[in-house]
Amino acid sequence: MDFLTYIILGLTALLVYFWMKLLNINRHWEKHGIPGPKPLPFFGNMLPILLGSKSAGEILKEIYQSYPNEKVVGYYHFIQPRLLIRDRAIMERILVKDYHSFSSRLGEADVENDPLNSNLFNMHSEVWRAFRSLMTPMFTPEKLKNMYPLMDSVGDDFIQLLKESKDPVDLLQNVNTFTIQVISSTALGIDAGPMDQKSNEFRERAINYAPTGVKTFLKFGAIFLAPKLAQKFGINFTSKETTNYFSDAFKTVVNHRKSGDVVRNDLVQQMITIQQNKSVEIGSTQCANNRRCSSWTGFVFAVCWVCNLATCPNLYDL
Repeated sequence: MDFLTYIILGLTALLVYFWMKLLNINRHWEKHGIPGPKPLPFFGNMLPILLGSKSAGEILKEIYQSYPNEKVVGYYHFIQPRLLIRDRAIMERILVKDYHSFSSRLGEADVENDPLNSNLFNMHSEVWRAFRSLMTPMFTPEKLKNMYPLMDSVGDDFIQLLKESKDPVDLLQNVNTFTIQVISSTALGIDAGPMDQKSNEFRERAINYAPTGVKTFLKFGAIFLAPKLAQKFGINFTSKETTNYFSDAFKTVVNHRKSGDVVRNDLVQQMITIQQNKSVEIGSTQCANNRRCSSWTGFVFAVCWVCNLATCPNLYDL
């Protein structure tokens, strides 16, 4: 046999090997006696996402409703076997009694190259536990109550803006503006500018922090399916320009607070106070600073999602 024949045989053997491996992965839940929808090789049960016909939420809803008498259902997120919990007792055990075994997340952001997204949503195991112990004291009822005057002030400005407007208003745009103003005031401790200002860099970058589209979808897929490979190729949630913008803004505010006499009842002040009074090891100084900055962006996302749900209550029914 010539050299080309050996190459063809080798490639064929590799294809057969990977195909058998995919078939073996798709038998994971069957081997454990867990019911669930039949998956496709490589795509699992997620092919409708790539075709644009369904969202992940719609797929999971269909799976959930298709097995009304089962406590757990096994499905496949592409090549990853996952378990859908339907039983309340099992949920409580996972979230309370055995939570120490389930603290890791699906994807892990690169703290060095993608610091803004290295927040509690994307941390793993010991780092998550350490950082959570830092963040939890920031959200006590008393601390949140102290932030209310900042929100109330933004609310007054928002009401005044609506009163002064004589033309029809874009409700979505106005709510987004209000949301960003609240976030910038309570989380970062800065003024994002007048609400009626048409062009505002901070507001534009915050709203477009994670733009939608095929490119963003592929990034999310790469980070969640192959996080190590994504880190190697420098695939991040947000652009380098956006990362630098918010990182510089956060560091400027923190340095200003530490060097001056400015004290505000916002999240930045809480971070500084906790950092000074509590010793928890979360890596190098640069790593710790990046994670504190990322916790702010996590707060940005959380607030935006809550505001969007508040303006579109029908989303709760989906």
